[in-house]
Amino acid sequence: MDVQPREFRPEVAPRRGEIIAWSFAILSGLSALFLRSKVGSAPFFVWLFVGLLALSALSISLGNWMDRRTLIRLDAQGVEYQNGLRHVRLTWPQIKALSVSPTKWGNVVEVLGEQTHFFFRTLGEVGDEKKVVGRIGFAAGDEILNTILQASGLHLREKTSDGYYYSRL
Repeated sequence: MDVQPREFRPEVAPRRGEIIAWSFAILSGLSALFLRSKVGSAPFFVWLFVGLLALSALSISLGNWMDRRTLIRLDAQGVEYQNGLRHVRLTWPQIKALSVSPTKWGNVVEVLGEQTHFFFRTLGEVGDEKKVVGRIGFAAGDEILNTILQASGLHLREKTSDGYYYSRL
Protein backbone atom coordinates (compact mmCIF):
# COMPACT_ATOMS: atom_id res chain seq x y z
CA MET A 1 0.00 0.00 0.00
CA ASP A 2 1.38 3.39 -1.01
CA VAL A 3 0.78 5.82 1.84
CA GLN A 4 0.73 9.50 0.99
CA PRO A 5 2.63 11.61 3.56
CA ARG A 6 0.17 13.18 6.00
CA GLU A 7 0.35 14.83 9.38
CA PHE A 8 -2.39 14.73 11.99
CA ARG A 9 -2.87 16.73 15.17
CA PRO A 10 -5.41 16.09 17.93
CA GLU A 11 -8.22 18.40 18.92
CA VAL A 12 -6.87 20.89 21.44
CA ALA A 13 -8.83 21.67 24.58
CA PRO A 14 -9.64 25.30 25.32
CA ARG A 15 -7.31 26.91 27.87
CA ARG A 16 -10.23 28.00 30.07
CA GLY A 17 -9.89 25.03 32.44
CA GLU A 18 -6.17 25.60 32.83
CA ILE A 19 -6.72 29.31 33.59
CA ILE A 20 -9.41 28.50 36.15
CA ALA A 21 -7.20 25.88 37.84
CA TRP A 22 -4.25 28.28 38.13
CA SER A 23 -6.56 31.05 39.37
CA PHE A 24 -7.87 28.83 42.18
CA ALA A 25 -4.33 27.71 43.08
CA ILE A 26 -3.01 31.29 43.21
CA LEU A 27 -6.02 32.68 45.07
CA SER A 28 -5.93 29.89 47.65
CA GLY A 29 -2.17 30.42 48.09
CA LEU A 30 -2.67 34.16 48.60
CA SER A 31 -5.51 33.43 51.05
CA ALA A 32 -3.25 31.08 53.03
CA LEU A 33 -0.52 33.75 53.13
CA PHE A 34 -3.06 36.34 54.26
CA LEU A 35 -4.30 33.98 56.99
CA ARG A 36 -0.73 33.40 58.14
CA SER A 37 -0.03 37.14 58.28
CA LYS A 38 -3.19 37.84 60.33
CA VAL A 39 -3.25 34.82 62.64
CA GLY A 40 0.42 33.89 62.69
CA SER A 41 0.01 30.49 61.02
CA ALA A 42 -2.20 28.57 58.68
CA PRO A 43 -3.29 24.99 59.42
CA PHE A 44 -1.52 22.17 57.63
CA PHE A 45 -4.67 21.18 55.72
CA VAL A 46 -4.82 24.68 54.18
CA TRP A 47 -1.29 24.28 52.78
CA LEU A 48 -2.15 20.75 51.68
CA PHE A 49 -5.19 22.10 49.82
CA VAL A 50 -3.08 24.82 48.18
CA GLY A 51 -0.53 22.19 47.15
CA LEU A 52 -3.20 19.91 45.67
CA LEU A 53 -4.69 22.80 43.68
CA ALA A 54 -1.24 23.76 42.38
CA LEU A 55 -0.49 20.13 41.48
CA SER A 56 -3.82 19.87 39.65
CA ALA A 57 -3.14 23.09 37.72
CA LEU A 58 0.35 21.86 36.83
CA SER A 59 -1.09 18.55 35.62
CA ILE A 60 -3.64 20.31 33.42
CA SER A 61 -0.92 22.58 32.01
CA LEU A 62 1.34 19.61 31.23
CA GLY A 63 -1.52 17.78 29.50
CA ASN A 64 -2.38 20.83 27.40
CA TRP A 65 1.29 21.40 26.55
CA MET A 66 1.64 17.78 25.40
CA ASP A 67 -1.60 17.96 23.36
CA ARG A 68 -0.38 21.07 21.54
CA ARG A 69 2.83 19.24 20.60
CA THR A 70 1.27 15.89 19.67
CA LEU A 71 1.67 14.85 16.06
CA ILE A 72 1.16 11.64 14.11
CA ARG A 73 2.90 11.48 10.75
CA LEU A 74 2.16 8.73 8.21
CA ASP A 75 4.29 8.15 5.12
CA ALA A 76 5.42 5.36 2.80
CA GLN A 77 8.02 4.14 5.32
CA GLY A 78 5.88 4.05 8.46
CA VAL A 79 4.35 6.02 11.30
CA GLU A 80 5.86 8.63 13.59
CA TYR A 81 4.40 9.81 16.90
CA GLN A 82 5.59 12.68 19.05
CA ASN A 83 4.09 14.62 21.92
CA GLY A 84 6.76 16.81 23.46
CA LEU A 85 7.97 14.08 25.82
CA ARG A 86 8.12 11.07 23.50
CA HIS A 87 9.19 10.45 19.96
CA VAL A 88 8.47 7.06 18.37
CA ARG A 89 9.18 6.08 14.78
CA LEU A 90 8.03 2.66 13.52
CA THR A 91 8.38 1.38 9.99
CA TRP A 92 5.43 -0.66 8.73
CA PRO A 93 7.26 -4.03 9.23
CA GLN A 94 8.24 -3.00 12.79
CA ILE A 95 4.59 -2.77 13.84
CA LYS A 96 3.82 -6.14 15.42
CA ALA A 97 0.35 -5.60 16.88
CA LEU A 98 -2.35 -3.07 17.53
CA SER A 99 -5.16 -2.95 20.06
CA VAL A 100 -8.33 -0.87 20.00
CA SER A 101 -10.19 -0.27 23.25
CA PRO A 102 -13.55 1.49 23.07
CA THR A 103 -14.09 4.16 25.74
CA LYS A 104 -16.78 6.69 26.48
CA TRP A 105 -14.82 9.38 24.61
CA GLY A 106 -13.46 7.65 21.51
CA ASN A 107 -11.33 4.56 21.01
CA VAL A 108 -7.89 4.24 22.57
CA VAL A 109 -5.51 2.76 20.00
CA GLU A 110 -2.18 1.24 21.06
CA VAL A 111 0.38 0.62 18.33
CA LEU A 112 2.97 -1.96 19.38
CA GLY A 113 6.46 -2.42 18.00
CA GLU A 114 9.14 -4.82 19.24
CA GLN A 115 10.86 -2.28 21.50
CA THR A 116 8.37 0.57 21.80
CA HIS A 117 4.74 1.56 21.51
CA PHE A 118 2.47 4.57 21.55
CA PHE A 119 -1.18 5.40 22.21
CA PHE A 120 -3.60 7.74 20.54
CA ARG A 121 -7.30 8.41 20.86
CA THR A 122 -9.83 8.61 18.04
CA LEU A 123 -12.27 11.52 18.16
CA GLY A 124 -14.48 11.72 21.21
CA GLU A 125 -17.00 14.34 22.17
CA VAL A 126 -17.27 15.47 25.78
CA GLY A 127 -20.54 16.76 27.15
CA ASP A 128 -23.98 15.67 28.16
CA GLU A 129 -26.85 14.31 26.09
CA LYS A 130 -27.93 17.78 25.00
CA LYS A 131 -24.71 19.65 24.33
CA VAL A 132 -21.15 18.90 23.26
CA VAL A 133 -18.73 21.04 25.26
CA GLY A 134 -15.45 19.71 23.89
CA ARG A 135 -13.74 17.32 21.55
CA ILE A 136 -10.72 15.17 22.35
CA GLY A 137 -8.51 12.90 20.31
CA PHE A 138 -7.76 12.91 16.61
CA ALA A 139 -10.60 13.98 14.31
CA ALA A 140 -9.11 11.69 11.65
CA GLY A 141 -8.44 8.92 14.19
CA ASP A 142 -10.35 6.26 12.26
CA GLU A 143 -8.44 7.16 9.10
CA ILE A 144 -5.12 6.90 10.98
CA LEU A 145 -6.17 3.54 12.43
CA ASN A 146 -7.25 2.11 9.06
CA THR A 147 -4.06 3.32 7.34
CA ILE A 148 -1.87 1.70 10.01
CA LEU A 149 -3.81 -1.58 9.77
CA GLN A 150 -3.62 -1.73 5.97
CA ALA A 151 -0.03 -0.53 5.53
CA SER A 152 1.39 -2.76 8.27
CA GLY A 153 -0.52 -5.86 7.16
CA LEU A 154 -2.20 -6.52 10.50
CA HIS A 155 -5.30 -8.69 10.74
CA LEU A 156 -7.98 -9.06 13.39
CA ARG A 157 -6.92 -11.78 15.84
CA GLU A 158 -9.32 -11.37 18.71
CA LYS A 159 -12.52 -9.52 19.47
CA THR A 160 -13.46 -9.28 23.13
CA SER A 161 -15.72 -7.15 25.27
CA ASP A 162 -12.65 -4.97 25.92
CA GLY A 163 -11.96 -4.29 22.25
CA TYR A 164 -10.05 -5.59 19.28
CA TYR A 165 -6.56 -7.03 18.92
CA TYR A 166 -4.75 -7.06 15.56
CA SER A 167 -1.47 -8.80 14.68
CA ARG A 168 0.40 -10.35 11.80
CA LEU A 169 -0.63 -13.75 10.41
